[in-house]
Amino acid sequence: MDKKITLVGLIITLVTTFLFALFLLIDFKMGYFFVCIILAIGYLMMTAGLTSDVNENKSLKSLALGFGAIYAVLIFIVYFTQVTVVNKGNAPAEVLEVLDYGNMNLMFYLDLLGYGIMALSTFFLGLTIKANDRITKAFKILLMVHGLFFLPCLIMPMTPLMDKKEGSSSNGGVIALEFWCLYFMVLCVVGVISQIKNKKELKMNKTDLIQ
Repeated sequence: MDKKITLVGLIITLVTTFLFALFLLIDFKMGYFFVCIILAIGYLMMTAGLTSDVNENKSLKSLALGFGAIYAVLIFIVYFTQVTVVNKGNAPAEVLEVLDYGNMNLMFYLDLLGYGIMALSTFFLGLTIKANDRITKAFKILLMVHGLFFLPCLIMPMTPLMDKKEGSSSNGGVIALEFWCLYFMVLCVVGVISQIKNKKELKMNKTDLIQ
């Protein structure tokens, strides 16, 4: 069951990341707001599944799951607010100014913080993985390298770069997000291949034991 949850989580994360990239290109805001909520669910499934059989380095497992949960909570708040309160416009203009993701205000900063914390989660998740083959090793490295996104996501909202009020809709913002999407899709594909390969090896080992 744990392997199935991991695989399903990886596939959900892969598909939603692809849809996010697509909706971003065609500027379908409600689309990429909604899929980010589902992406967070897929990521939690993936993380829970991958760490389910970690008996050593339990502190690393706890950090991966803990940071993953914090990421999910922040993302749920940011994007559920966009598809409800902001989309309906049923709040005073001053409140909407703060809550609207497109204004590079509170919600935009919380979104960056959320994905920075997700990067921390992937870093610790990578440390929990035992790489017994090239595919799994590549997956481990991709997870850990993704952890480097933490510092930019944490620091950039504190700099004047975030004061231009263009946000992810600017050309530079779109390119940066599309690059992240490409990286994370590669990560998910490698993870799926790794899980399928490990599942086949387990079946072969069980068959050998029976014989």
